Amino acid sequence: RRKHHFWRNLLVLIVLFGLFLCWDNSSIETDEVTFPSLTLPAGFDGCRIVHLSDLHGKYFGKDNERLYRAVKAAQPEYIFVTGDLVDRKTENPTIYAGEEIKRTLRESGVTVLSNEFVPLTRNGDSIVLAGIDDPNGYADQETPYELAQEVYAACGDPFWMLLAHRNDRFAREYSLLGAD
Repeated sequence: RRKHHFWRNLLVLIVLFGLFLCWDNSSIETDEVTFPSLTLPAGFDGCRIVHLSDLHGKYFGKDNERLYRAVKAAQPEYIFVTGDLVDRKTENPTIYAGEEIKRTLRESGVTVLSNEFVPLTRNGDSIVLAGIDDPNGYADQETPYELAQEVYAACGDPFWMLLAHRNDRFAREYSLLGAD
């Protein structure tokens, strides 16, 4: 009788865990953060940004309506995506899936910052927006340090934002680059 209860309880736990995973893979988690800074140019005061990451090709309702609704509700001026937009392997092993995704995004009018930086202007003030590739990318890619040096060489000592996917590298690497 005890053995019967054990297997029944184990089955219930497995079903509950499966339901949790289904919910977790389709839920949208949001946080609202205010960035207080004395160095942020006044033209960016009140600027709203939506930052998306780790979507992993998930679907959020028909035509992703729940995701679109959540983004629209935030009333962003800018939308930044920092990685794992999709989890699809390319059928052609000679083409990197990430490069194909970047090409498709660029063709759709998205600014892709692949170890690059651009000025971002709002209300007459400018900041620098820099994006770095995933460190697990191709072997000869530019390092975050090299990109930071390019920012300083081209822009002096600007207010700049660094967009990166790997938050586990923040303390030991990214925070040392000087980005605001």
